[in-house]
Amino acid sequence: MPRQKKLVEAWFTRPQLINLFAVPLITVVIGLSGFYFLTKDQLTRHEIELSTIKTNASVAVRDERDEREKTRKAFMDNQLLVAQVLSKIDTRLSVAETKQDVANQTLNKLVDELSRLGRK
Repeated sequence: MPRQKKLVEAWFTRPQLINLFAVPLITVVIGLSGFYFLTKDQLTRHEIELSTIKTNASVAVRDERDEREKTRKAFMDNQLLVAQVLSKIDTRLSVAETKQDVANQTLNKLVDELSRLGRK
């Protein structure tokens, strides 16, 4: 009796194994490469947009700072003018008070002289 070889049945054949491992591997490689290039493209576009926004923002900030400086300078000039006007008013008021005091003293002297002359 010839010996018969017992055939061991494999669970998977070679083409099945190739299909089992190669197809998902190829799918993952294609998916990851597509994701990488799409993400890289989006990042490049966003970097360009961000640089534009930064440029516009820096111009806006510079303009706003210049406007603030102009407003601050105008305010300080007005404050200086107000201080000068108040100083002039204070000086005039002091002069007027002095004149009023002199006039009051003169009138008091006249009243005293008249009352002294009236008593005699």
